[in-house]
Amino acid sequence: MIGGGVETGNCPPLGTGWEPIEDDPPLFDPNNPCNVVDSLLKTTAFPVLLHKLRDSTINNYEIGYSQVNALNPANYSETYYTGQFNSETLSVDVILNYATDGVAHNHNNSPDRLHNFSAEDIYKLAYYWSIGKINNLSTFSYTVVTDSTSYILMIDDPNAFINFAQSWFDSEKHFEAFKIHLYENHKYGKTGNTLAQDEKNFLSAVQAQGPGLNGCGLKLFKANQNMTTFTPVKMNSNGQIVENPCN
Repeated sequence: MIGGGVETGNCPPLGTGWEPIEDDPPLFDPNNPCNVVDSLLKTTAFPVLLHKLRDSTINNYEIGYSQVNALNPANYSETYYTGQFNSETLSVDVILNYATDGVAHNHNNSPDRLHNFSAEDIYKLAYYWSIGKINNLSTFSYTVVTDSTSYILMIDDPNAFINFAQSWFDSEKHFEAFKIHLYENHKYGKTGNTLAQDEKNFLSAVQAQGPGLNGCGLKLFKANQNMTTFTPVKMNSNGQIVENPCN
């Protein structure tokens, strides 16, 4: 064929035998927290668990679940925990007797509730690691649900997280210092704070630089209203909440 075209005499016309070559689906990377969260949301159990937690925020107590084989539906199991009814202490004690792949709990509709993780929640995450009850730091999910918000914390830098845990949660004195850091220095959970303010203040605290606070190794994922998607977020240098893509 003159003119540099492609000779098509022996080729069937499009639609009569040609099949497009599809790209292989991306491989699951257990060290990528975005992969882990996306995979959790594609399971049957995890979205159901999220809505059980939200539906229970109307109660006068908190509830929680631990999850085993969270990414393996064929062998998945969960254990239910409940806090004290009508208790002045807004907490549910998720006691792990075995290594697990995720812990999720809610904050009920008390006027004193927090819309994100509490200092005690962060302490428990460090405690679970310290007693060997986390199967895999990179794939472990830590979830909180309220009537209007939902967040997941993932450990995206295990070494930084271990340094953070050892620096702030190795003694009562250091834990009290962390609570001052979170609630007083960064004004998280102050009466009158909006949801947006509390989100900024929480991120400001966990992103702070200094001894034991060089990033914490934690990545925060924020849900949309119906909890079908979770987006990793951070606070930028201008004090704005922006997307925080996974590497």
